This record gives sequence, C-alpha cells and structure tokens, in this order.
Amino acid sequence: MTIQAQHVDARRPAHTVISSDSRFDDLMRRIKAEYLEMPGLRLSAAQAQRLWSLDARTCMSVLEVLLADRFLACTSSGAYRRFDSV
Repeated sequence: MTIQAQHVDARRPAHTVISSDSRFDDLMRRIKAEYLEMPGLRLSAAQAQRLWSLDARTCMSVLEVLLADRFLACTSSGAYRRFDSV
C-alpha cells in the first residue's frame, strides 16, 4: 500500500496512518459488497450514512471515491446506485 503525502500527519505515528487507511479500505469493501448483493440498491447520502453508521465526512469520502472509480453513479435525485445498474 502506498501512502500519499497528504495523508501523513507529522503529529501521528506512521502506523496510525496505515491503520486508518486499512479501515477505510475495509469500509470500501463492505459498501461495495452491499451494492453487489443488492444490484437495485439506491441510497441518498443520508441513508448511506445511517445504514453504515458513518459520520457525514467519512460517508461523503467513501461515496466520492466510489463515484471516481465508476463503481457508483449519482442520480439526478441524489441517490447513489451501482454504475452499471439501470
């Protein structure tokens, strides 16, 4: 795993950054699995936040990464769905 410079905080030990990245990766895998298990799943950011017990910032970070990776798409009504689902 490569740690980008912007993730490193000089006040925190390196293992904390890696651990944090690892938790984020685990969260990404968990959310992808949910969308793969339920292809028709469509959630607003608020619904996703509640479903996965996330704070707003973490939830938006995950959704933005999944959008950038083209795993998710955002509908005109603000619902997040799998990119390849109709």
